[in-house]
Amino acid sequence: TPVQEDEISSVVRRRLFSSIDEAEAERVVSNFVEDAEKEGILPAGVDASEYRDRFIKSYPFIPEVIEVLYHRWGSFPTFQRTRGVLRLLSLVIYSLKESSRPYITLSDFDLANQEIRQELIKHIGQEFDSVIAADITDTDSGSKKVDASIGKSFRGLHMGTRAATSIFLYSFSGAQEKGAHMGEIKRNATTTDNPSSIVVEAVEQLKNTLFYLQSQDDRYYFSNQPNLNRILLTKMENIKDDDVRKSELEKVKEQISGKNFKVFLWPDEPNDIPDTTEMKLVIIPQKDEILMKRILESKGDSPRVYMNTIFFLCPSDTERNSFLESIKRTIAYQQIKDDSTLNLTEEQKREVSTRVQNENRELGYKVKGCYRIVYAPAKDGLKEIDLGIPTYGDTRPLDEWVYDGLKSEQEILEKISPLVIQQKYLGDKDAVKVQQIYDSMLRTPGERRVISRDSFEESILQGVKQGSFGLGELEEDGKSVNCKYFKTDANLTFDENEVIIKSAICEAQKEAISGAPQPLPKTGEHEGAESGPIMESIIKGRDHVSLEFDVPLGKVSDIMGIMNFLQSKFKNLKVKIDASEGSISEEDYKNKIKEALRQLGIDVDND
Repeated sequence: TPVQEDEISSVVRRRLFSSIDEAEAERVVSNFVEDAEKEGILPAGVDASEYRDRFIKSYPFIPEVIEVLYHRWGSFPTFQRTRGVLRLLSLVIYSLKESSRPYITLSDFDLANQEIRQELIKHIGQEFDSVIAADITDTDSGSKKVDASIGKSFRGLHMGTRAATSIFLYSFSGAQEKGAHMGEIKRNATTTDNPSSIVVEAVEQLKNTLFYLQSQDDRYYFSNQPNLNRILLTKMENIKDDDVRKSELEKVKEQISGKNFKVFLWPDEPNDIPDTTEMKLVIIPQKDEILMKRILESKGDSPRVYMNTIFFLCPSDTERNSFLESIKRTIAYQQIKDDSTLNLTEEQKREVSTRVQNENRELGYKVKGCYRIVYAPAKDGLKEIDLGIPTYGDTRPLDEWVYDGLKSEQEILEKISPLVIQQKYLGDKDAVKVQQIYDSMLRTPGERRVISRDSFEESILQGVKQGSFGLGELEEDGKSVNCKYFKTDANLTFDENEVIIKSAICEAQKEAISGAPQPLPKTGEHEGAESGPIMESIIKGRDHVSLEFDVPLGKVSDIMGIMNFLQSKFKNLKVKIDASEGSISEEDYKNKIKEALRQLGIDVDND
């Protein structure tokens, strides 16, 4: 009597097993159904009790094993339903006889086993032998790569291979039905040791890794036609290096705004970079210390003057290969889109268009992830600065991103503090030329860099107004200074003799000017005013100054400004120091006072 459909499970159990521990079977089935209900992976429209009854009848196979073999594979004319199912399952059981699996799913079919494999492909075509090898069973197959990429806790479960095996067995039918929904894949690939969400992750990775896995209408299936992954790989393998280089240059160029730097892309010679005062970003395709040194030190045949205005940007060695692969992939997708000879489905065409857009958008971000190593001039050569991985979704152009990174590293200053100018450049000097300070910033490698002359000028004017230093000019003798602006608004000319001046000197000059006698009154005014020598002294000024005063504690440096000013006006300046209410050892007096004065060429009159 022919076997009826509802009898197949019982026939399989009776023919393949001499006995089954029903109590143990019920325990295993109950545990599975309970877990499946929690995970939400029971078939749609089937309640837990109904599925439990079906599983009890088919145990140790989950119901889907019998259904897929009997209904899908059994629809092939060459596949004898009952005998074909029995023959195949006997091979599966034999391959698992040493295992400790509590039940058997489609994922447990070992497609690397030649007997099992041949029992399947004799119905679908020998070409699927290479499909199985490439995508599922070979050591370098896509499924094995996914097995290794799943989180550490699940790597031993072979989730990529299990999911791919389930999909393969769902993929074939003598009728129209083919493919597996995610729920079906989950029920077969999930184990009691992992949540079903891991299966979803595995399938997502399989979609981007396997060469013959297809998807349509939320179903996954294998075919003997290469998918987009295989077509993509073939296209990428045939892309020339010159095309990659050209595309790389275009992608970098697209990321340049020219807002803060004068940018130079992939120069060949130092002469390509002008010797100007503006900040320059030189982008090169790979680290080249010889080229960078040549550019830094020369412009053609002449030495470079403004060495401190150049920054070099090149790719990170660790990111470059990945970046070039992304460029290849982008070019390949565009080629696939433009290739009218490929028989792509409408769904594949839509997917290709989407991937072209996504790859181009991602490349803009990846340019910054690759071109992130900056070399800045330093006192002892070039200083390497890794700007790090940019924040995902950062839309700033490459040169603006580099500029902000160098600002945060204090390699570029939008403004320099007047206090820094006072301490670093003026220091203990009476005056220093403004142009000399600015030139030092531009010419000396490793010096502080202000983004522009306007920014530098603003800092000088601020320092003058707040009294950090004064602004004036050198006198004709090249030693004396005339403080024109101090604690007031000023005008910068960058004249050759324009100097910033120590605040103490400006204070002294300011006091000297404000304390001078007023001009003579007009005739008839201030009747009874004195005349003679007094009037003459008012007109001519003083030709001798004699002062005696106590120096307030902590004001010695301020007094020095007055001394400097007096020395600029009088040839002879004699100082008397009378220190009291303290003590000093004879040794300190000889070594620290007399010796210091002697080195200055000053003879000391003492007792």
